[in-house]
Amino acid sequence: MEFLGQGGLPIGLIADATYSGFQIVLNPGDRILMYSDGFTESETQSGEMFEEKGLMGLVSTCDVNAGGQAFL
Repeated sequence: MEFLGQGGLPIGLIADATYSGFQIVLNPGDRILMYSDGFTESETQSGEMFEEKGLMGLVSTCDVNAGGQAFL
């Protein structure tokens, strides 16, 4: 697992915003997960922030063959 890019403003939030871009090569079986900071800044049941570490832990437990159903 790796994080790509630097993050930035949500698309459409500011009319004249500029965004940087990058390119990657995806191979068969690769997956991309896009999320907002609201996900990683949410609190766990114990009151701690979920953070990127928590996101990586959650993703590592998901069935990659479940498609979009993995997080439902």
